[in-house]
Amino acid sequence: MKVPRLAALFLAALLPAASADTARVLVTFHDALPAHDAWPATETDIPPPAIRWLATDFTFPRLAQRYDTFGIRDSWATPMMLRAAAEVRIAPGPTRFLIRARGLSRLSVNGEVIASTKALKGSSDGHNPVPPLPQPPIAGMRPVAYGMQEAFGTATVGEDGRCTVLFEAMIGGKKFRAADGEMCVAVQATGDATFTLLHPEGPATPLTDVGWTTAAARAEASLAALDDTNRHTAAATQDTFWEKRHDAARDWAKAHTPPAAPLNSIDAFLSDKIARAVAAAAGGMDAEGESFHKNVLPVLSDTCFRCHGEKSKGDLRLNTRPAALKAGTSGNAAIVPGEPASSELIARISSHDPDERMPPKGDALAPAQIAAIQSWIKVGAPWPAEPVPADEVAIPPLIGDAAFLRRAALDLIGVPPSEAEARAFLTDTTTDKRARFIDTLLADPRFADHWVSYWQDVLAENPSMLKPSLNNSGPFRWFLYDALRDAKPLDRMATELILLRGSKTEGGSAGFGVAADNDAPFAAKGQILGSAFLGLELQCARCHDAPFHESKQRDLYSLAAMLERKPVTVPKSSTVPAAFFEKKARESVIKVTLKPGEEIAPKWPFSKACGLADSAAIDSLMRDPHDTRERLAALITAPQNERFAQVIVNRVWKRLIGAGFVEPAHDWEGHAASHPELLAWLARDFVAHDYDLRHVVRLVMTSQIYQREATAQNRKAAPERRWFTAPDRRRLTAEEVVDSLYTAAGKKLEVEELTFDPDGRQAAGTMISLGAPTRAWQLASLSNERDRPSLSLPRAQAVSDVLNAFGWLGSRQNPLTDRETDPNVLQPGVLANSMMSTWITRASADSGLAALALDAKSPETLVNAVFMRFLTRPPTDSERADFSKALAPGFSERVLPADAVPDLTPLPRISKVSWSTHLMPEATTIKMEMERRARAGDPPDPRLAPDWRERYEDFVWAIINVPEFVWIP
Repeated sequence: MKVPRLAALFLAALLPAASADTARVLVTFHDALPAHDAWPATETDIPPPAIRWLATDFTFPRLAQRYDTFGIRDSWATPMMLRAAAEVRIAPGPTRFLIRARGLSRLSVNGEVIASTKALKGSSDGHNPVPPLPQPPIAGMRPVAYGMQEAFGTATVGEDGRCTVLFEAMIGGKKFRAADGEMCVAVQATGDATFTLLHPEGPATPLTDVGWTTAAARAEASLAALDDTNRHTAAATQDTFWEKRHDAARDWAKAHTPPAAPLNSIDAFLSDKIARAVAAAAGGMDAEGESFHKNVLPVLSDTCFRCHGEKSKGDLRLNTRPAALKAGTSGNAAIVPGEPASSELIARISSHDPDERMPPKGDALAPAQIAAIQSWIKVGAPWPAEPVPADEVAIPPLIGDAAFLRRAALDLIGVPPSEAEARAFLTDTTTDKRARFIDTLLADPRFADHWVSYWQDVLAENPSMLKPSLNNSGPFRWFLYDALRDAKPLDRMATELILLRGSKTEGGSAGFGVAADNDAPFAAKGQILGSAFLGLELQCARCHDAPFHESKQRDLYSLAAMLERKPVTVPKSSTVPAAFFEKKARESVIKVTLKPGEEIAPKWPFSKACGLADSAAIDSLMRDPHDTRERLAALITAPQNERFAQVIVNRVWKRLIGAGFVEPAHDWEGHAASHPELLAWLARDFVAHDYDLRHVVRLVMTSQIYQREATAQNRKAAPERRWFTAPDRRRLTAEEVVDSLYTAAGKKLEVEELTFDPDGRQAAGTMISLGAPTRAWQLASLSNERDRPSLSLPRAQAVSDVLNAFGWLGSRQNPLTDRETDPNVLQPGVLANSMMSTWITRASADSGLAALALDAKSPETLVNAVFMRFLTRPPTDSERADFSKALAPGFSERVLPADAVPDLTPLPRISKVSWSTHLMPEATTIKMEMERRARAGDPPDPRLAPDWRERYEDFVWAIINVPEFVWIP
């Protein structure tokens, strides 16, 4: 069969023009083709290439990434076509070719089609038979991958050895994900023993397991570089808009420099508060003052400040004496010094009228508490500053270099430094090495790998691999990751998140807009945006006015309408039913001011909370002032909305120091800032530096407070007694635990591809693939329909078990700022006796632990190296002596002679299971064997003597199980 004219045109027009380098394969990607099961009949039926890629050979482990005009991940419009062409040199004579593809494909050599595969067909509901294991065409070759087809063809190569090769493949379709699997073209020239991956020039790569892995890694690196270039090129089209926005933001920040700016450093602000508090309390307290702090202030704090502290319900605040002397909406002063009977506070806390009594919810104040407040008012309502004990504001010393090194690396990239990095840093005698190390890590690509998990929690990223259920989102993790990796300003990241662009299923910010099985999905997203970027807790407002917050149900649905770009109605299922209010002994604190079905128009509801009203002045911050979604983004991220910058700065501070200026970080209403001047200064500096997250991180980490011993308990202190003399002690996050173990052990995180559809037979809206994780943040909930064992992913589950023990949630139905950090019995259990701990501590052939053991000069140097890798410090003298003594016997004989090293016999291959086959009995049998292999782990390095190796592994086990390992110094 002759190749259609369009293929000839492809070769003639595109290949020479692509590059002067003819020793490459031109690959083009075309999307939105008419059908997945038929070739285009004419040239006009094929859209122009969306992306071009110059590849080394005919190895296609994945598709190039599609980006929208903002540089945000988008979906390929399927069916799509991959076309690859090259002029290759092959030994003259009859030559056998092999192609592997998932669906319809064909290979032409010198204009003649010599091999083809069939179009992809849909799957059943799980009852397809498990396909038999494919046999390789030649012993030692890599068999065709699961769900792939292979076909062969023969062509005769002329005497000059030159031939033109064109490979075409249809990928995806209306019912299929756009996934290409292990697609490739290979060749077996006359006299060759096996197939090699087809390439224009260069050394041949055999189509074996090792050869495919090498070629796929090479192609992945090339595709990653191409993706970066395409993403940056697309994103650059928006740079002019953002430069104008940031110019305006810098002008605003310059014109609104806070009065305290002359202090000009974090540590100066902290010292100033301590000095003022010490001076105010220098005179001590009399008996009335002591009674106030012991008997009165705790009652006011516990029962009144929630509504009348930083929040002024009824236009009344009781958290300072001047505020308490004023009258609220009642017109009567809350406190009249010397006159309890004239004080509205006494009248309210003593009332028996359920509509008048305060507090309105819960138990009334005890008689003794009321009497204490009456006595306090009678003696004049004194409110003296409480003395500050010296030990409370004592400044601890700076941490040593080893502790700083570990703390900084974990906070910036989520893993400890390498042994080489640690030794170089510890021997560096320059005075600025800490700042330089911080700058190095801020520029490290792993910064994004570490910080993305925080935003996954805060923004409730909750993808499901199977049939999305309640509040499942799309996997917008890749939008967050790309934004952090590209150092996008935070106002731009937040804006592009709110605009919901790109793909819902393949990593665009549109995935944030998904809230499956939710009667008001945009209200759910409004709640997340409120807590993440504005410190507003809107959860209660979903069904009724918030009883202890100022937010109303109307506020949340107004926000939802802005996101949805049209008026919305309140679902009946999101309203408290009338029966709830019947036969109440007193008026309910819950109010429902919206009726089911009531239409709510798009409107900015937070002018008071954010100090920014919607007006025409905001229009300059938008491309389209009539787009209510973009308007919402502009109102949230405008420099005039100081709340946004302060919330972000507060989040960074909390993440690095252990507590925020405002606690809780997601709910500011009624909660005072411990250092309002410092918070304002940092926020405006953040704005002045173009909302650069790394700038704020650097500012905090180069301060003295960050580098002090972690002895403080700021999180437990009230705002007025939160001094920040030092950081709080922090435990490693779940992701840090897992990633640190793998990094220190010199092992790759190797688990299954996170999908129930490895053969690509399902539509993207039904099932997705989250890829094969390389860092812990890429894990997700592994739950499947009815917990069917045939859909289990044993290796991924083993890693998830460790993550779960340390507070990670694979399912985030609600936004989360603070994870559970309390110790539990599972934590030492998974470190001591889990599948993953077995993998980590084993000196397997592919691990850095085996390499350390083989290369060590002495037991002492080996002990030093392991300590440096896992704990980022040298061992103490006693630790070195004890562990060296354990490793010394047999050390000199630990490496077996070459003729005594047993061969590692690879395990026989087993088939895969997909949704197409998971209901067959054989599918469960296969997964049981996979779990058995996972429990067994990788085989140990056969070059090491077993007895000595086991003692060595026990030593490593002991190190990862010391409490020190899971704490940031």
